[in-house]
Amino acid sequence: YTSNESRQHVYAIVLKWPGRKLPLASVDPNAVRNVTVLGCNDLLQWSADSEGHTVVSMPRPEKIATDYAWTVVFHMKV
Repeated sequence: YTSNESRQHVYAIVLKWPGRKLPLASVDPNAVRNVTVLGCNDLLQWSADSEGHTVVSMPRPEKIATDYAWTVVFHMKV
């Protein structure tokens, strides 16, 4: 994970394609305004699982302009 200075955006860099669901324990789902992935124009759906982790619904791989690493961007409520 990394973020910009104001913490408006948190970036999760994924090196292995997660499939349709990406669970992340370090992002509070209640603090998220919306979610995107670099290289794709779609807004992604997300939810909290039973343990309070954020689970992101990933787009189909062919909709993203990369094959090697994926950066999920959490646009945070501030």
